Amino acid sequence: MENPLLTFASPALVVGDKSSVDVAIHEICHSWFGNLVTNVNWSSFWLNEGFTVYFEERIMEKIYGKAYADMLATISFGELKLTLEDLMTNAPGDTKLKLNLKGRNPDDGVSDIAYVKGCMFLRLLEEKFGRKRFDEFLKHYFSVRKWKTINTEDFLLSLDENLLSSNRKININVQEWVYGIGLPEDCPKVRSTELQKVEAMASAINATKSLKGMDTTGFTTHHWLHLLRNLEPDSVSGIMRQLDTTYGLSASHNSEIQCDWYLLSVRNHYKEAEPYIEAYLLKVGRRKFLKPLYEAYAQTPEGLETGRRIYAKAEKSYHAVSRNTIREILKLNAVKE
Repeated sequence: MENPLLTFASPALVVGDKSSVDVAIHEICHSWFGNLVTNVNWSSFWLNEGFTVYFEERIMEKIYGKAYADMLATISFGELKLTLEDLMTNAPGDTKLKLNLKGRNPDDGVSDIAYVKGCMFLRLLEEKFGRKRFDEFLKHYFSVRKWKTINTEDFLLSLDENLLSSNRKININVQEWVYGIGLPEDCPKVRSTELQKVEAMASAINATKSLKGMDTTGFTTHHWLHLLRNLEPDSVSGIMRQLDTTYGLSASHNSEIQCDWYLLSVRNHYKEAEPYIEAYLLKVGRRKFLKPLYEAYAQTPEGLETGRRIYAKAEKSYHAVSRNTIREILKLNAVKE
C-alpha cells in the first residue's frame, strides 16, 4: 500500500528476477496520482488507479522499451476482459468507471474496471490528441489540482475545458466511457508480437496435447503467465506432470507464475501440486493470489473441503479484508473483524 514517501510492499514482490518492477513503479506513481491529487470518495476510485496504471505503463515503456510495455498492457487487458465477462453477467453496473457505492462496501469498486478500463480511457485520449498534447493537459491538470480531493465530474470539467474544447472535431464519447456499462467500441487496441508467439504455442499444445516444439528460450514471467492462461485444462490434463518436471513450475519461487500454475493444477486435479499449493496459501498474503485459488477450490465439493481445510490453518495470518473475501467464497459464516 502506497503512502507519501513510503510504500508498504509484500515480500511476494521480491522474486529475484525484477518481474514485479511494474508493481513497485505503480505504487511510486501513487505519490502523484492518489496522494498529490486524491479521489474524494470511492465512487471515483478510478481517478487514482486508472491514472496510476497509465503512467506505470509509460514508465515501463521508458525503461524496458515499447515491446515489453505492450506485453504488460496486453496481459492487463486480458484480465479486464475476464472481469467484464463476470460483471456483465452478475453486476453490469459495476463496469462503469463512476460507480454507485452508496450503502455498499467500498471494496466492491476495487476491480480491473477502475485500473484497466480507466487506463484504456486515458490511452484513448492520448491516441486521439497525441502524446505531446495530452502530456500538456496532464501537467496543467495536476498543477491546478494538487493537494486537493476531486470527483469524476471535476476531472471531466477540466478535461473538457483544457483538452476536448481545443478540437471539437475529435469525437470521444466521454459519457459512454465514464457512465456506460461494458467497454466502448472505440477502446484502444493492445497487441504484443511477443505474446502472439506465446498464443500460437499454446494453441499448438492445446491441439496436439503434447509439448513437442515448445521453446521457452527468453521467456520472462509475463510470457509464462500468458502461456498458462491460454492452456486449456482439458487439453493439458495428460501432460501436467511433464510440464511440471520439465519446467519446475510447482517448485517455482515466483508468486505470479505459481498462482497461475496452481490454478491450472486445481482445475486439473493435479495431485502432485497439492502440497505446494497448500504451502503457498499458508505463506502468501496478497488477496490478488488468494482469491482466485480459493475460488477454484470452491467449484467442486472436494475442492471446497480442501479450501476450507487450508483456510482453517491460514486464517489468522490473513488480513481482515482477505479473510472476509475468502470466507464468502468458501461459504463460511461471516465474522465481525
